[in-house]
This record gives sequence, C-alpha cells and structure tokens, in this order.
Amino acid sequence: MSDDYTPPKVWTWEKGNGGEFASINRPIAGPTHEKELPIGKHPLQLYSLATPNGQKVTILLEELLAAGHTGAEYDAWLIQIGDGDQFGSGFVGVNPNSKIPALMDHSVSPALRVFESGSILLYLAEKFGAFLPNDLPARTQALNWLFWQMGSAPFLGGGFGHFFHYAPVKIKYAIDRYTMEVKRQMDVLDRHLADNRFMAGTEYSIADMAIFPWYGRITQGGAYGDAVTFLDAKTYKNVVRWTEEIAARPAVQRGLMVNRSSGELSGQLRERHDASDFETMTQDKLERLTRKDVVDMLSYLEQHGLDEELYAQLHHFSLKGEKEKFSRTRQYWSKDGEIGSETNRDFAARLYCVVAGHKRGEEWDDIAAAALRLYPLKAD
Repeated sequence: MSDDYTPPKVWTWEKGNGGEFASINRPIAGPTHEKELPIGKHPLQLYSLATPNGQKVTILLEELLAAGHTGAEYDAWLIQIGDGDQFGSGFVGVNPNSKIPALMDHSVSPALRVFESGSILLYLAEKFGAFLPNDLPARTQALNWLFWQMGSAPFLGGGFGHFFHYAPVKIKYAIDRYTMEVKRQMDVLDRHLADNRFMAGTEYSIADMAIFPWYGRITQGGAYGDAVTFLDAKTYKNVVRWTEEIAARPAVQRGLMVNRSSGELSGQLRERHDASDFETMTQDKLERLTRKDVVDMLSYLEQHGLDEELYAQLHHFSLKGEKEKFSRTRQYWSKDGEIGSETNRDFAARLYCVVAGHKRGEEWDDIAAAALRLYPLKAD
C-alpha cells in the first residue's frame, strides 16, 4: 500500500477496505436482514455488548439494583456486533443508528426506546432519581463531564484505538495525532481528579460510570494491546486512584461482566436475566457440561420422549428440524471414548438446557432460555 493517497473527486465504497471491521462497516443505514429482538420478563430490555459504551449502562443498572431500586431489574441480551446483529430489523427498530447499547422500557405504554449510551444513562438516572446530584451546581458538573466523555471518547476509541491497535497498516501521522489528543484528555482528567474524589465532586454519579470504562481501563492495561505502556498511563496518578476506587465496587464488577463474550470465562455473563446469573450462568459454568449431564438428558428423553410441548421449546430456540443431529448426538455421547465433534457437543449443550428447563418447571424457563442462546449451532 502506497503512503501517498490522492482522494478521488467522489468517494466510492470498497467493501474489502477497512481492516478488522470491514465486514460490518458500510456507508448506509437500515437493516440488512429480518430478525426480531427477544423480550424477557423484566420491564427493562437491554440489547448490548460489553464494550465501554455497553458497560456504562450495565454498571448503572447494577448500581441501581444495589441501591435498592428493584424497578431497575433487567434482561440483557447479547448483540454480537462482529456478526452484524446490530443490523437486524429488530435492533434497527430500537436504534436506527445500529450501535450498542439500545434499551426498551416496557414499564411505560407505549414502550419507549432509548439509544446512545449517554442518553440511556441520563434517562435511567432521572427515572430512578439516583446517581445524578439534585442540587444544580453538582448536577451541572455531572452533566458537564458526562457530555465531555461523549465528545472525547471517539478520539480515544475511533481515533487512537483504531490506528494504534486495529488498523491493518500503522500510520505514524494518525497514531501521533490521536496519541497527543488522548494524553491531553488523560491530563484533563488527572488535573480535575487531583481536587475531586469523583467527577462531580464528592458524589459518585453517572459521569464516573461513563468515563470509567473508557479511561479507567487504559490505566489498568485493559485496552488496545499495550496502550497502557505506550501512553505511559500509570503516570496519571489521580486517574489511577479514581479508577481503583471505582473498580472495587461490587456493582461495577458485575456490570463489567454482563454481555461479555471474550476474556476469562468466569468473567463472561453473556446474557443476564436474574441476579443469580452471576453465580450460575457465567461461561465457565456453562461450559462444564459433562458426559454424565448428557447421558442423564438422553435417559430422560428416552423415558419421556419428545412431546409436543418440548418440541415447541426446541422450535422456539432454533432447534427445529434437528432430529438427525439429535440422533448423531446420541451416538456420540452414548459411547465411551471421545465426545465427538464440537458441533455435537454444542447441540447437546443446547438441548440439555431445554430439557433442564422442561424438567424443572416454569421458574427454570428463563434460565434454560438464556443458556441456549449462548450455544449457537455451528455447521459441520
């Protein structure tokens, strides 16, 4: 690739151009395919992924619940942006900009859509009267910093993060340009936090929740490869102090796990439908499906058969028409030795979760449903 580029008079889209994100970036809006969004049992339905913007909202929701706001119970559905889930018709109906996070509030009629992470934070803070100071000066400070983050983060993520870590070629000018700006932003934060415990002063607020996933993780070494070293981020001592205090909050720790699909399996709660999910539904536990689990499942099915109700559940969870695969699963899992292909293990896991919900009654339906969606079927 040449270092010299002369822009054409009119730009045209080259679909293969764009590096890691070439398959999902496009210059037009609107849905690419028909796909309805699932709706769980809670009034608040979140469709997201554990990027910094997604984590802002799950941190706030977990903080609201920890503070006793039971109305903030929520279902969090995983949107895999790398797979283009954000371009499904249902998601575009909630957020026409096709960006996570997106929220539907079914506690009002008609149900209200809320998109853009800053808007969701402000909406929820005002709805529950929490994490936004009541007095005008402190409230204004919180909103100042909330909107500072919304305006500044694109330089950190779309600018520095892209050219330093994701871009298919390293461009010195671009990296220097955005590194300079990010270090300036870190200095802005560091100077402010030298005189303030939190962004709005003494009170923890949505401004902290918005800034922490973006700038706090830079100091923790959790973003863009070795950016913590490149940016010399540990030298921003006040940002480090503030980051450590926020990171120690249990609700923050839970919020960082929700809709996470990478990293340590114990830190991945790909979907969240109940507070107990943090103990029972993390990915490390879901992937502990043993041969005995599946043998028990097969025994149950042999005794009870696949009745109409269970078939209806299989249909609902995209397992319809899988009799042949089920037969192969039985063959693989009923014999000694290797467990068979990953595909068959995958299918067995999904089927087992349906059966678990079917056996244990209505209270297990949502848990079984959540588990199933974490095991997408794969082609042989």
